[in-house]
Amino acid sequence: MSKNRKLESLGSDINDVLVAEEELILEAQTLIQRALNDRKMSQKRLAEELGVSDSYVSQMLGTSARNLTLRTFARILNALGTKATITFDDEIRSSDRQLKPKS
Repeated sequence: MSKNRKLESLGSDINDVLVAEEELILEAQTLIQRALNDRKMSQKRLAEELGVSDSYVSQMLGTSARNLTLRTFARILNALGTKATITFDDEIRSSDRQLKPKS
């Protein structure tokens, strides 16, 4: 099933899904930009560290960053000499469900 068909099957929840995606991308971009600023590192220098073009980094940090994957995010953070920790919203943590790794 294609991604579009999967989203269509969510019905009225599609807006919630799209908003969640955009919020997460924006948060990742903000963290990257903050790290660049703290290190006084340019996007051009980040591109050199990653071995990609300046325009690729500009695109990742711009409005068309839909393909900012976790793998790419990890590579960026590594180039910045840092790493991320993923946490969940309080609502999820306080739920009755506990997230456990599969054995």
